[in-house]
Amino acid sequence: MAVWLANYFTAARGQRTAVLEWNDHGDFEHMEQICTGRADPGKIFRVMKVDYFKQAGMKELIYCRGKQYQQIIIDFGQMTPERFLEWERSDQKLLLVSLSEWCLEACLEFFQEKRKVCKKGWHCAVVFGSDETRRQLCKKTGLEIGRIPFSVDAFAIDRKAMKYLEQFD
Repeated sequence: MAVWLANYFTAARGQRTAVLEWNDHGDFEHMEQICTGRADPGKIFRVMKVDYFKQAGMKELIYCRGKQYQQIIIDFGQMTPERFLEWERSDQKLLLVSLSEWCLEACLEFFQEKRKVCKKGWHCAVVFGSDETRRQLCKKTGLEIGRIPFSVDAFAIDRKAMKYLEQFD
């Protein structure tokens, strides 16, 4: 989602965009290897005019703010209390929710715990899962949880993607 959103801001809106991998997954290291053919020891690499920051944190966020990026997207990975505090400071918040049966209980606990702040500028969305489960979760949480349209390529922005992603302008 972070890659897709970054490509939207860069290609469709012409905005200078950075994506920070604020988690331990190491996905950006693999992405760099696949997309550029190498994995440099440095933290920054570029793909299609988007700057990606591997294993990022506060230092990289401060750097990006000083470099006048128009959009800074942070991939926090799985939500932890520490990451939640940083996420809550963001201008716009997109929470991707898993509708897998084994994740629903944790999702409900999260929403109940954060109920007071859940409606302040949040965008909640799911990629997969049944519409019935999504509707039940909306009803139980009182939140609108949208469905992200399917895209075969995170680097391609079609009309359906444009329509969906315009809400983040």
